[in-house]
Amino acid sequence: MRSIKFLFILLTVFALIGGFFVWRGFGRAKEVLPSKSKPNLETLSNEDGEVKMVITPKALAQDFWSFEVTLDTHSVELTDDLAEVSFLVDENGKTFKALGWEGDPPGGHHINGILKYSPISPRPENIELRIKLNNKERSFKWKLSE
Repeated sequence: MRSIKFLFILLTVFALIGGFFVWRGFGRAKEVLPSKSKPNLETLSNEDGEVKMVITPKALAQDFWSFEVTLDTHSVELTDDLAEVSFLVDENGKTFKALGWEGDPPGGHHINGILKYSPISPRPENIELRIKLNNKERSFKWKLSE
């Protein structure tokens, strides 16, 4: 009975030590990722017109770029498909259509979700996100280079 109890305690200690090293390894990976995929770009907002727009760059990874979009209004219905009315513009004026929208469907007065784009290559020094709602275009610009 004592040997089974000792074996159980020994296995528990090894599991805790192993779990610590696994957790510690994942912690290091998270520290490295932000500089490559998660941008430190500021949230921008625009309150021109009837719709308040708040845009936060979320990821500029190798496989996709994403931007969190929040729309708020109390005066108009938000019926536009955001993937269709949004595009990225590089510093040379070339436009890029969204891959898609993951979030609230069109309709209502409050919409939140993620716009996804293919990455622009070569990576530009500046990007601009343009969104045209209710025949009014809004522009959000970020500098990507240091």
